[in-house]
Amino acid sequence: AVDRVTELAQEHGIENALVDFGGDVRGLGQPPDSPVWRIGVEDPLQPGKARFLLGLSNQAVATSGNYLRFFEHEGRRYGHLLDHRTGYPASNACLSATVTCRSCLEAGVLATSALLEGAHAGLARMERFFGAEGCIRSEEGIIWTRRFNEQLIDDHAKG
Repeated sequence: AVDRVTELAQEHGIENALVDFGGDVRGLGQPPDSPVWRIGVEDPLQPGKARFLLGLSNQAVATSGNYLRFFEHEGRRYGHLLDHRTGYPASNACLSATVTCRSCLEAGVLATSALLEGAHAGLARMERFFGAEGCIRSEEGIIWTRRFNEQLIDDHAKG
């Protein structure tokens, strides 16, 4: 839907816009006061607070997470996403995945896939997908693709 709204904006001559459908965002052009759109990436350990700040232009970003909608049973965490391979809720250490890409469709598929596959397999998939960069927050920490940090504009978050 975000991609389609962006296309409609372009068809009507709009060169600069930010389309945000809550977790799926696409920046078209740039804002009037900056060369990039500033997009906060929520910290799954502190919902409501940004962990990173991304600077994007003509890109999309999608975040998928299991940190708000989950349940625990016998000491194991089960997310709201169903693993197509098992039919059961995803159960791994991934809390969230954020991906930047050319479209929200691509970014969303990669982010959700990372949560289902697990941190290292999900990151490997992002690395193989042309134009995608991303990060995965798991219970063990944060990992990101080789060039994801180039999109960070909040220098203290790079450490």
